[in-house]
Amino acid sequence: MTLTSATSTTQAVVHHHLERFVALDLQGVLADYAPDAVMIVPTGVLRGVQEITPLFQNLLAEFAQPGATFDLQQQVIEGDVAYIWWVAETPDNTYEFRDRYVFRAARQDRGADLRVQSDAQGLTSANSTTD
Repeated sequence: MTLTSATSTTQAVVHHHLERFVALDLQGVLADYAPDAVMIVPTGVLRGVQEITPLFQNLLAEFAQPGATFDLQQQVIEGDVAYIWWVAETPDNTYEFRDRYVFRAARQDRGADLRVQSDAQGLTSANSTTD
């Protein structure tokens, strides 16, 4: 199988993004986003790195807790589009995310910026109770 140039570029950015997330590197994670990136989350739309930053600040603080786990279930990359499915657990929450990414050519170091990300997430609080 031969990867297209767009696919290999997208793969490099996704790899960097996941690597920096697991390393709890906020600036490394944010470096993958275009200044005008759009992230669609269950609570609404985040526009630009400035609005995306608090989301990752909170996530990385939570994942810095002892016992946090992260498990990549699936990764599919085609051209400038990527999909990842991951599950994670922290002392406070259990996560199941399905992230979709769309890239655009722009970066000289990796050839692309993350332009649009949507998160379809399942979140269960470890502290919640059911009736």
